[in-house]
Amino acid sequence: SGPFGFGERNIQISRSILSRIEDVKVHCFSVSKQEALEYKNLAVNDSRFSYSTLENPVPFQEFLEKFKIAKIYVGISKSDGLGTSFLEALASGCYPIQTDTSCGDELIRKGAVGKIVSSKISNLDLVNSIVDIYYDVKALESAQQANQAFAMKYLEQNEIIRKSLQFYNSESIEELLGES
Repeated sequence: SGPFGFGERNIQISRSILSRIEDVKVHCFSVSKQEALEYKNLAVNDSRFSYSTLENPVPFQEFLEKFKIAKIYVGISKSDGLGTSFLEALASGCYPIQTDTSCGDELIRKGAVGKIVSSKISNLDLVNSIVDIYYDVKALESAQQANQAFAMKYLEQNEIIRKSLQFYNSESIEELLGES
């Protein structure tokens, strides 16, 4: 299911995590309609699982609340840029487990606390990584403080990008400079 077949992989990984960690809650985000049906079926069978899709969106405030209580962010993809959810996960203090296919792995190399995994990682190895981190209280605490600070620093460094985008979306240079 999904354009890259990740829907079924997400379901398998979610089921494995739910079976191995009793007190865990899992939330999956997806854009695929087919995944939505699979997620709905899992959510009906296990109250610890929740999901949001384009068909079943979560209001932004609720989305942020989910990140606030989350401990681990898992970003698996075959190809990706820098997703906003990755930055939101860092800003909320999550420990990211990110494939080596996005800009997220670059941020981990630059100082964010997290783990980079191959996009070809097996489901079992990925689940083992998630479970290991879940029980590593020191790593989770370290990530919370370090990643929140890193995200703030990173976002400040990108102020020039924000201003550039504002410039290109403005009507005129005078508007940008507040002289209109």
